[in-house]
Amino acid sequence: MDFNYIRIEKLFGQFDYRIDFSDLSNNVKIITAPNGYGKSTILKIIDNFINQKFDQLLNYEFASFEISFNRSIFYIKRESNTLYIRDNNSNSLNYSKEDLLEFSKNFQYIIRRELPFLKKLSINKWIDERDDEILSSTEVKNRYHGRVKLEVRHKPPN
Repeated sequence: MDFNYIRIEKLFGQFDYRIDFSDLSNNVKIITAPNGYGKSTILKIIDNFINQKFDQLLNYEFASFEISFNRSIFYIKRESNTLYIRDNNSNSLNYSKEDLLEFSKNFQYIIRRELPFLKKLSINKWIDERDDEILSSTEVKNRYHGRVKLEVRHKPPN
């Protein structure tokens, strides 16, 4: 992955950062700051965005962030419990916390029904009990998208 930079505005309501990754020496970037300035949070935001864990992004306090990789730029704005995501090609998505929670419930329901050999380990981790392989939710979606429809938006039956 060609990761260029992340720019975050109002992390914790007060910090603005721009971290450039395009000039990496030996593929290493060292981020230093006192405790409580957001180093770990920035890494978690990057991970959650790249792995499409948008529901987890709502756990962090920020006004917006911009992230650039693979010749694409994504602009993410947070307003209350909604994420507004736009890319440099003018494609856009909006996710409310309620939408993300509903999708998560649907995803888990479909996995239990259609792929019973997968068991949930944590928020974004599944284990294939046939061979003990551990998969992220994104890997499950990518691997089994042709076998089951994983993008369902309606409520599962009770």
